[in-house]
Amino acid sequence: VNLSDTANNYFNLTGVQLEIGDYGTTEFEQRSYSDELQRCLRYCYCSCAKPNDPVAIGAASSSDYALFTVHFPVKMRAEPAMESVSGGSGVEQWELMPPGNSSAYFSALNGSGRASLTHFNVRANISSNFTAKQAYFLNNANAGGTDANPIGIIFDAEL
Repeated sequence: VNLSDTANNYFNLTGVQLEIGDYGTTEFEQRSYSDELQRCLRYCYCSCAKPNDPVAIGAASSSDYALFTVHFPVKMRAEPAMESVSGGSGVEQWELMPPGNSSAYFSALNGSGRASLTHFNVRANISSNFTAKQAYFLNNANAGGTDANPIGIIFDAEL
């Protein structure tokens, strides 16, 4: 196939399996999309939300901080690092919303919580406004977040 004889030529190649070493050929392994997604989620998971949607639920431990637990859909390959993302706006804005009460807003999450292979505890620090032992939703309060650029928390367990 000569791909350079005219413009807009292309070559499609699918169903190929490359193998390393002198082991001969093995049977072609074809995985479903859901199986491949589950494998990928072991390395990176994003708990993302559109504006005003909850990212996690938790409770205040005292009047100045709350802990939120994010459960992973599959067991991570290693304890992940946490990074919050701001969507397309470049500004993080989080809302802590207790059921039936007024909200508190803040602009940064602390990823120093406890990590495990199955969940991550995220700490939200704010100057007072918390009622100890009160449940809270952690919401995306950034109007700049969209379906294409959501705001959220990325958990990274890359190699």
